[in-house]
Amino acid sequence: MFLMSPKHRAIGLGLLAALLLAILCAWHLRTPSPEEASTPAAEYRIRSTPSSSTKSAASPPSSRPAAVFRVAPDGMVDVPIRFQLPGVARVRSAGSFKEWLSQYPLDQQQKIADFNKKHFGVYMVNAPEQVAWMAQNGYPLPEDIIAAESMTDGNLRELAKHGNDKAAFILRERNIVATKEGIDAHIAQGKTQEDFWTRDPEAWRLAEDEKITKQIIDQSNSPYKGYVQAQEHALQTDPLAVDSTVIAGLLWASRLGDFRASQFVDEYVEGAPLRRAMLVAARAVNTNDAIDFGKMQSQGCQRIGTPPGMFIPGAFAPVD
Repeated sequence: MFLMSPKHRAIGLGLLAALLLAILCAWHLRTPSPEEASTPAAEYRIRSTPSSSTKSAASPPSSRPAAVFRVAPDGMVDVPIRFQLPGVARVRSAGSFKEWLSQYPLDQQQKIADFNKKHFGVYMVNAPEQVAWMAQNGYPLPEDIIAAESMTDGNLRELAKHGNDKAAFILRERNIVATKEGIDAHIAQGKTQEDFWTRDPEAWRLAEDEKITKQIIDQSNSPYKGYVQAQEHALQTDPLAVDSTVIAGLLWASRLGDFRASQFVDEYVEGAPLRRAMLVAARAVNTNDAIDFGKMQSQGCQRIGTPPGMFIPGAFAPVD
């Protein structure tokens, strides 16, 4: 899907959405495997009860019991084994991005700030529990960003092959950059994008990696995959495709429980009428989808991303 043209990608996403709606009932009611039952997302899905609520996932339902995301007395939070990079079993937390950033050495702060900016504010938090929620849902956190610097693509690839969502996220984002650089280099030499994909040896590796990362990302329940999709904008040449890719990715993250992304997308479209129109239309579709899916919920089905515990904790208020 990542290498498709915008037109074919849109068609593919539409078909995929239709297919998902048809199988979600069976998915929710099936018996999870022992491996799935050990993951936080699966645990919350198993414990959840059907709801007839039709609220958008951008707004955390107040009627659902709040899940507990533990922060140790020293301010550290645990990272589930399936999301761990080598040497990163625990990470720091904080009540704001400024406070969070201040806990790292100066030589690391700029890298962390750059990552946050590139990802539309993904590290903007207003409670330590939000960091714990991010850790439980496989987000690459500051310690991961630093640790990944010493990891090769091969290291990440092996972890991804063994089902590590976070490694797949990081590898995919690296490959987006590598793809962009490779295409730009060919164009600068008077060649075409097609020349890159058919003649450059690096393109074969990128295509093989895509098969691996796409499978992991498609199967992941982590809202962070919406931020990964938003990074795909770098591979678009049409300005409208750039904007739609960012908006779609952030709305996806919001739909999967990261309601902060709803604010991030508002900031992205601010002052740009065409972007705003895209967002209004997308949210209208989202609302219609939520209403229709309410009917499925009333019949005993549950959408992935809505059970108790899947929403990021903390007050539904602007992040700093």
